[in-house]
Amino acid sequence: MYQLPHEIVQLVVYYVGDDQDTLAALNRTNRALYNATLCTLYHAPSFTSVHQFRVFVENLSPKTASKVRKIDLKHLPHRWNAALSEHVMALLRKADNINYLDLCLCRINQRVSRLAIEKWPLQYLSLNSHRNVNDDLFASLPSNCLENLLEVDLGETNITDQSLMILADRCPKLNSLELEGCQHVTEVGIEYVTKKCQQSLKFLNIRDCFNVVPGPDNNLDGTHVVIDWAAWGFEDVIDDDDDDDDDNNNENA
Repeated sequence: MYQLPHEIVQLVVYYVGDDQDTLAALNRTNRALYNATLCTLYHAPSFTSVHQFRVFVENLSPKTASKVRKIDLKHLPHRWNAALSEHVMALLRKADNINYLDLCLCRINQRVSRLAIEKWPLQYLSLNSHRNVNDDLFASLPSNCLENLLEVDLGETNITDQSLMILADRCPKLNSLELEGCQHVTEVGIEYVTKKCQQSLKFLNIRDCFNVVPGPDNNLDGTHVVIDWAAWGFEDVIDDDDDDDDDNNNENA
């Protein structure tokens, strides 16, 4: 294997793809394959248990930590029962270049979330179902640490319109915003986001945001942004109103 050209070694790694077990086996084979698999193996690691994630963080070296770009824990079993703040903090101390962070349903305190947003050049961020996330998180952030964000998922958090306005003001590249189940946002914040981010925002999920009500005083119906409304919502209300009008007209006739 030492005698093979670098291009052939890279081709072997390419055909392995994202099979982490095989990549890990190759990584331990010899120096040539160790170097060839390092970036692929650590770029976007996947985990099948909380223990595996903890071991991964504990064993990161400066060399391997520099390769990590994506941490996605949304499929990690039992993450909602495991205290992960300590290990995310350890990851913060070791890795500098993470740009994708999905902590959906993880038990992590708001301070650790804030430090992660401050340090890493995030393009994707999910704090979905973090009930401890509120306006204090975004109000305390430096103004320049949100400028790389492209996609944000804050569904089922306790943010209000204040956080939406901060995001709109500080995320010039924002193209997707997930707010499903955010009970404290209103049409005021939603309209502000759609106007402020009209050059970049393409998709907005406000399913089950029961305090968001479109009407003649806002421009939500006229925005170019694809808005995913709640199933309970406005089309049914409009249809019911139309039916009532039809009934009244029939009675008058």
